[in-house]
Order: sequence, then C-alpha cells, then structure tokens
Amino acid sequence: MTLASRLAGRSPKTAIILGSSLGGIADRVENPLVIPYTELPGFPVPKISGHAGKLVVGKLGGKEVAVLAGRAHPYESGNPGVMRPAIEQLREAGIETLILTNAAGSLKKTMRPGSIMLITDHINYSGMNPLVGQHGDENFVPMTDAYDPPTRKKLMPRRKRKRSRSSKASMSGTPGPPSKRPPRSACSRSLAARQSACRQSPKPSWRAATA
Repeated sequence: MTLASRLAGRSPKTAIILGSSLGGIADRVENPLVIPYTELPGFPVPKISGHAGKLVVGKLGGKEVAVLAGRAHPYESGNPGVMRPAIEQLREAGIETLILTNAAGSLKKTMRPGSIMLITDHINYSGMNPLVGQHGDENFVPMTDAYDPPTRKKLMPRRKRKRSRSSKASMSGTPGPPSKRPPRSACSRSLAARQSACRQSPKPSWRAATA
C-alpha cells in the first residue's frame, strides 16, 4: 500500500525528515498515526542507531505534519537516491513543503554545540547526485533556490530575541561516514561554508526535481 492510501483521511502539507539526535521530535506529535517504514514500499529502513525508521503523522505546533523519524544515508548503500522513493511518495500524498534536518559539525567558532543553523545552500563534496542515470531534460533542475527563501524566512527566529543561538549559512556536504577532516574543513571555510555534514547534500537535488 502506498503512503497516500495509509493516511486514513489525514492531509498533511508539510513533512519533516529528522536527522541524528532529533528523533525525540516525533514523540511530541499529538494524536499520532504511526507507520513503520517496513510497511511502506520504497521507504528504506535505516541501519544507523538513532533513526527509528517510522513515519508519524499528527499535530505538531497546531499544524498537521508528517514526521519521518529517521532516514537511510547514502553511505550505507552507496546509493545517493536512497531516499528518493520516500520523497516521491510524500509528494504523491500531497506534501508541499519538505523540511530537512541533520546534525552537523560547526566550522565557526561562535557557533557552539546545540546551536540551530538554517541552511541557505550547500557545497556538495560527496560526488553523489540522485539524478545521475536519469534521462531527459528533467535532469537539469534549477538549484539557485533549492532551499526555498520564503520558507527559510518563516523558519528563522526573530533576531531580536535575546541570546538567540540561531544563524544561517551554507553547509559542506561530505560522503561519510566520517564527516570532518581538518584539511577539508579549512577548504570549506574558505568557500564560506559554516557547517559540515555527511548526510544531506543529495536530497535537495531530488526535492528540487520533484518541485
């Protein structure tokens, strides 16, 4: 059965893919409909600890959302499109906004552990792209605003808030599993990246392709 057929009349427009250490957000969903990935064709089952591998649909902050508690990583299988079937099903189920989250290492001294950074763009060091092997002009998707500016503006906390631990910057995406090495970190800083992660960079390409 597809995701659309499993929603039991619910119609979330926003989906959130939770990264490492963020699984607890799924526990905050009210009146949850929980569907294990094993029951959704095409949804990859994560093999890394901290990724539960379940879809939770319900209310979060008063809004109906679909929360993906965990994801598979390209380095687990060598497949950059490992999350592609899941994102396609989200789109077919009526999802209009996809929020990607991940844990990352800071490349900026003033960005301390526990800080929130809004990704504005990424530098893809992974050498992977989920559109490779796909034929036709649909391969050539615009990436200028892959991280949607209006959505970013809504998510960015008010800067006037005292002691705000949030900022925005570009992310350096590495192939993983190791996420940072000193030379690459130095290179990323020189290219204006402010965080490094081995989890995220292929997904925005496919999100842009399905937009």
